[in-house]
Amino acid sequence: MKSILLVDDEADSASALQKTLARFGYHVDVAHTTEAALHMVEKTPFDLVLLDLNIRSERSEHPDVAHGTGLVRQLRASRFGPPIVTFTSLDTALYETASLDAGADDFILKTTEIPRLLSRLNMHIRRYERDLGKKPTTGKRIGFGRFTLDRDELLLSIDDTAVTLSPREARIIQVMAANSARIVSVKELLDHAWGQDLTRSPSALEGVIKRLRSKLQKHGIVTFIENVKGRGFRLALPN
Repeated sequence: MKSILLVDDEADSASALQKTLARFGYHVDVAHTTEAALHMVEKTPFDLVLLDLNIRSERSEHPDVAHGTGLVRQLRASRFGPPIVTFTSLDTALYETASLDAGADDFILKTTEIPRLLSRLNMHIRRYERDLGKKPTTGKRIGFGRFTLDRDELLLSIDDTAVTLSPREARIIQVMAANSARIVSVKELLDHAWGQDLTRSPSALEGVIKRLRSKLQKHGIVTFIENVKGRGFRLALPN
């Protein structure tokens, strides 16, 4: 289980985000001040730090951007290696530049949808693991083309975009991704996605694929599932 340190002095929003990330398989500890965050980093290894840029210090009752960028600088000065992502409602280029200049790896607005936030966090953790030469710790993620399918979190990611899938949509993509070089028959897809469910039928499969294509289009993703008449379906991945 990946661990995240969430640094946010707004208790309610921090608790809500902590619960959301926990549902997607993360262990999340929360620090409400810059000093508490530094103390926790010394005691506990984390895979990523997600911090509100406008954070409070124990020396001040009022949150301040300087505390957030200062915390980033302190972490980097202490040779803290994992990704640091600022997560803020301060939507200006000035704050983004200040955050990145301080040593943060990314700047994400609090208005960002959860699937996209998860995609960005996963991307940074995977990149850090690759830099360390670590092998993937779980087989739950499947890569095909520019896409990554997370079977447990039911997320399909490409670049900075993440799409939440239904369990059947995820199973259909999974079996096709495992057989990307060939046409997958309707029967094989039904066996994998429906099993012995009495609702299984070719028309049910076509309905799920139609809804999946529509969902992808809404996220600006060109459909990659191609219908081969009379034979089944195959992947037609974008470059």
